[in-house]
Amino acid sequence: MLNMLSVDATEKNSSKSNSNNILSKSIPSNQNGYLDPKIYPPLDQPPPINSSFVQEWAKKTDWNQVPNFRSTTPGNCSDIEPDACNWACQKCERPSDIVVCPGKETWGMSYDDGPSVYTPKVLDLLQKYSLHSTLFVVGSRVVQHPLTLIAAYRAGHHIAVHTWSHRSLTSLDNLTIIAELQWTQKIIYDVLGITPIYMRPPFGDIDDRVRSIAVQLGYIVSIWTRGFDTQDWQLPEHKVTPQEVIINFSSFLQNSTKMNSGFIVLQHDLWPETVQISVDVILPTAINTPNMQIMSISECLVDGKPYKEGVANSNKINSLLDGNQSDDGIRPNTTMMINSAFSVRSCGLWIWIADKNHSLAKGELGHFLLYHKSLKIIGPGYKACYQPSSFAYITTIVY
Repeated sequence: MLNMLSVDATEKNSSKSNSNNILSKSIPSNQNGYLDPKIYPPLDQPPPINSSFVQEWAKKTDWNQVPNFRSTTPGNCSDIEPDACNWACQKCERPSDIVVCPGKETWGMSYDDGPSVYTPKVLDLLQKYSLHSTLFVVGSRVVQHPLTLIAAYRAGHHIAVHTWSHRSLTSLDNLTIIAELQWTQKIIYDVLGITPIYMRPPFGDIDDRVRSIAVQLGYIVSIWTRGFDTQDWQLPEHKVTPQEVIINFSSFLQNSTKMNSGFIVLQHDLWPETVQISVDVILPTAINTPNMQIMSISECLVDGKPYKEGVANSNKINSLLDGNQSDDGIRPNTTMMINSAFSVRSCGLWIWIADKNHSLAKGELGHFLLYHKSLKIIGPGYKACYQPSSFAYITTIVY
């Protein structure tokens, strides 16, 4: 049984960090300006379907293969057609649904709904123990916190799609489902340069209509192990207590020893309450549980290519992944001090690193972290052009 903990889940307390919390201190909570929101759909609203992007994405779908189930009412299981195979309401799974990890006593860890201002606190603890998680991110949150997404990806976490506005997918029409998934995939690519192929439907709300669309778009549907919902999402509205969430997770650990497979748990990194109980109780308890293996969902599936590009978006970055020096002479996870020998210029979507004689590297901004002379992260952006004199350091990102 886990220790009971009275969680003081105020934003002030949850954002405290000690001297070892490098990410919490280095990632600015206000990341406005790193992405231009005007080129993306309105935040937290289903994206419009009349855009050229959506029309082009829709061409990937053979509508003859999509079942003609009617849209549902969110939260209402009574109007679902009997043969819809709805995971949330009918407890129906298809063989393609990822709901467990194959290995016994293996936790495929995941967080939903971020990135948020609280996500770095989770990343700090996972970094301390060299653990990875799958982060099912909401496109609207990526607009607000792109640098946090970069930090998570750089730390080796698995990035996946959790829609643009977090709507129940079965309640939407076909084109809006496409827009929800693909706009989220697009902004992840715009920030990181990789195309995620794993998705999780909000609320576990998926049926054969949504499955068909998602699979035809190239997605792997990943939900969670039935009955392994921490209910942490009810903490912000005080519908459950921290003690109840802890009891839920304790039961998962106990039940997992009787399973022939591993498990996947639903938890969230959007709210201070959910992050605090995760880093203060859930994660430490799992870490100290004998024989428990903790890893991302892609790791527990032994999927070495959880993105469309594999693990990166170009042969150049793949060479960095292998630890080899690229043609440009830049190694992964290398921090360079910008002085009279080197210059960096950033403009638009690209960055150049050069010495006095020639260009050493050119790459998308998302592949680097840029540090101003004040040592604050400038990071990737789409609006400003930065001159060489603006920089103090540049760090290449590991993929």
